[in-house]
Amino acid sequence: ANGLALWAMALLTLGAWWWGDRPFSQMGICYPDPAAGKWSALLSGLIVATWIIDAGRQMRAKCLPNTRREWQKNTPFMPDSPKEIVCFFPLAISAGICEEVVFRGYLIRYFESLAGMQSWSSAVAILVPALAFAWGHRYQKRTAMIKIFVLAIGFGTLFVISGSLLWCALIHFGIDFAASLLSPYLMSGSAQSGAGTADPIPDRQEETREL
Repeated sequence: ANGLALWAMALLTLGAWWWGDRPFSQMGICYPDPAAGKWSALLSGLIVATWIIDAGRQMRAKCLPNTRREWQKNTPFMPDSPKEIVCFFPLAISAGICEEVVFRGYLIRYFESLAGMQSWSSAVAILVPALAFAWGHRYQKRTAMIKIFVLAIGFGTLFVISGSLLWCALIHFGIDFAASLLSPYLMSGSAQSGAGTADPIPDRQEETREL
């Protein structure tokens, strides 16, 4: 159901764009700008490294009990078995593509057009959709929302620099799918608490969850 809702949202957005007789390349459905290749690669690496470092920090022994509690409480839809990971895979693809089309491809261009040619137009166009994106994930609570907001700024900047949604969608999918690979371990209750005993409440972390 979530995947279908994401595709419905993206298709409505694409339909409105097409109805306005705008080129799809303008909203990032094209190859990245080769001239911005180095900066795009650098920013892509920074986004991925940020997520990996934060996920690793949350997987440390002293953080695991809280990580698992938050995971179970806030994102119970995450997979808790290899079979569920397979089922989650299409949802990760859907989120990576559809959310980038709406929150980066469409909304950034929309706010750029509202701001006009002002020197601050790109900053506003990146920040406002990032806020909306974080608010859309408010069920993951405040700490995760802040981190999602930071990642969304990274995605928005990458889109503006490269002119394409390709890297944004790939990284977005990669983060969601990587979270699903961690999920069975965090949801299973097999992690040990800092005191060396099994945490009685199987749970999860705010940071490694789906974006």
